[in-house]
Amino acid sequence: MKNHSLSILLLSLLPFVSCGPGANPKAMEERHKSDSMSMRRQSMETTLAMQASANQPGMSSNSGWYCPDNVKGFPPVDVKLWNKVRVVNGRLPTFEESQDGTSLIYCDTTKTPDAKPYAMTMPKLASFYCKPTGKRETVIVIQIVQTARDTVAGYRFLTGGNGTSEFRDMHFLTDTEIKNLTGNSMWYPPAQ
Repeated sequence: MKNHSLSILLLSLLPFVSCGPGANPKAMEERHKSDSMSMRRQSMETTLAMQASANQPGMSSNSGWYCPDNVKGFPPVDVKLWNKVRVVNGRLPTFEESQDGTSLIYCDTTKTPDAKPYAMTMPKLASFYCKPTGKRETVIVIQIVQTARDTVAGYRFLTGGNGTSEFRDMHFLTDTEIKNLTGNSMWYPPAQ
């Protein structure tokens, strides 16, 4: 796997692993919240330690991941409402925004000072070939982070869940393709 210089703290990867059914849903939810924060913190500490020991700040070999079972953090979206999902535009997200469903990728700019948001207003509808499903998936891109060597898109599946992919692998839908998919004759980007 090739290294990428994007300082992606995949803080949310571990907490998005599916949990088995429990006898008490409320107790499971409370335990999951507590475990998730602990796992996020541990993941962040591990990632920062790995970055600190890398030859180049921000080196990471994890520029793409797939988490379709994270429907609690990223629930299904009606395709006609795709442009209403929460996003961050014009800046990198805060750590909190990477945890509350607004974004996926948190960048520690002390490790990767050249990380910046890609100059594109989000959200965007796009498609890409998804290796785990073996088919072309239509997704809502909610974030794109760029460095001098790498550009990564964070997305939400319309059916729920999330993931990241190389920007170069994404096909951003045209207005005609959006109209055909949503049935809407016009769509408007969300108010900022």
